[in-house]
Amino acid sequence: MQTALLKIDTDTMTMSSLDLAEVVSVRHDHFMAKVLKVLGEEVAPNFRGYYIATNGKQNPCYHLPEREACLMAMSYSYELQARVYDEWQRLKTQVPQSKPLTTQEILQIAHDEVLRLSYVVEQKSDNCLQLTVTEIGHRLKLKPNDVNKLLIANGFQTEQRICGGRSYTPTEKGKLYAVPATSAQTRQQSLRWTSDTVSVLQPLILP
Repeated sequence: MQTALLKIDTDTMTMSSLDLAEVVSVRHDHFMAKVLKVLGEEVAPNFRGYYIATNGKQNPCYHLPEREACLMAMSYSYELQARVYDEWQRLKTQVPQSKPLTTQEILQIAHDEVLRLSYVVEQKSDNCLQLTVTEIGHRLKLKPNDVNKLLIANGFQTEQRICGGRSYTPTEKGKLYAVPATSAQTRQQSLRWTSDTVSVLQPLILP
C-alpha cells in the first residue's frame, strides 16, 4: 500500500475502482462490493462504468469523484484517506486550463456516453432478475443448502421449520435484496433474490 501509485483521470476527474483496489491491495470484486456498503445502494450506481479487460471483455467498475474516492479510502485507513486527499489537492494545482474540444473529441465523448448509459440500463435490467437459491448457487458454485446457510450466517434471512419443511424470512438487512413468495402447494414461504445478491455474497464465501 505504501508504494502503489494513486492515479486520477484528469479528463473525467475521477479515480478508478481498479486503481484504488490496487492501492489497497484487495481484489477488485471485493472493493466493488464494499463500494455498495460505503456509498449505499442508492448512490453507488451513479458512478458505475466499465473497462475493457485484456481479453476484450467489458467488465464493470466504478469511476469515483474526489468525495467518494476519499470516503472509500477512509473506509480502509486514515493514512490512505490522507494520501488520496493530498493527491487530489496536488492535481488541482497542476491541471492546466482545458482547451476547446474538437468536433471529433465531442463525437467520441458522445459515443462513450452512449456505451456507458447502455451498460447502466443493462445492469439495472439485470438487477430486476429474481433468482432462487439454486440459481444463486449455480453462479457461486455452491449447493442451494449452502447458499441458505450463507444467507443465514450473514444476517440476510432466518429459518423456521414448519410441518417437516423449512420456511425462510428475510431480515431487515435481507429485505434490500429479497423477494418473498409463497408456494401454492405447500403454503410455505420461500424467497427469491435480486441478482445484486450474487456480488454481495461472493466476498463472504470462506475459502
